[in-house]
Amino acid sequence: MAFRGHTPPRGDKAPVSSAQNPVFKMLGRLVGGNPADGETMLVFLEGEKLLREADLAGWDLRWLVSAGTIPEDLGNERTVRLNMDAPLLNRLSRLETPAPLMGVVESRSWPTLEATLKVAETVVVLDRVQDPGNVGTIARSLEALGGEALLLLKGSCSAVNDKAIRASMGALFRVPVYVGLEPETLFNSLSQAGISTVATSACGCPLWDFAFPRRVALLMGTEGEGLRPEFIEMCEACVSIPMRGRAESLNVAAATAICLYERHRGGKFPNDGTQISGPKSGPVMTKEAE
Repeated sequence: MAFRGHTPPRGDKAPVSSAQNPVFKMLGRLVGGNPADGETMLVFLEGEKLLREADLAGWDLRWLVSAGTIPEDLGNERTVRLNMDAPLLNRLSRLETPAPLMGVVESRSWPTLEATLKVAETVVVLDRVQDPGNVGTIARSLEALGGEALLLLKGSCSAVNDKAIRASMGALFRVPVYVGLEPETLFNSLSQAGISTVATSACGCPLWDFAFPRRVALLMGTEGEGLRPEFIEMCEACVSIPMRGRAESLNVAAATAICLYERHRGGKFPNDGTQISGPKSGPVMTKEAE
């Protein structure tokens, strides 16, 4: 469970030494929380590096907690700095080696989806991707390869949680993320923005033969079943990644990175910026490993 849209109990600044302290209980509820779709959320993070990335990206550091010294240059005048006994602090950690500094950040708000799509050239749409590690890794690849937004259809996990953020190496602090999207609404928004939709399927056009449009939404499916067949039919084109060996398929994060790299590398843009080459028929992408 996570706190939604309100201020957590502030308590006093005396060191926390009891598991009955309301601040410790609040932090415990935030640990591993999976925020609900579309809400301003408080997220528990471990490690100075991630907390600094959040601070630099404009996320509000609400709490900083440590058994030692808390850096004075981290956070702002509203940030609550609190010392906690080391055994209690370690109980909050989900890492093999607990970080000496932990904190709570408030997820930032992004421009409206319509405003983002108006200027975007490359976005990724995820259909029912449940593993936050995969979501974070995809965000990292998206940022590295020039994408502008990550769009999660309803049924995908939230991108605003500590596991996804850690896997993204901080990219989720900077890449606009829109969650809980209804498919019909999203397809309409993409069409109105002039963004072409490209699905992934085992029987799609080989990626190296595909001419990407200038503005594209790349749709990737769930780890277990791939992209839903009805979404493949709704897309304007479909691509596949030719493979050797006996593996049935690629992990969704790896497949997304390959598609984004080919998009970034190839430069095979049609002259008019609209025509797309390649078939779109074929079954859903074969089973992917989580």
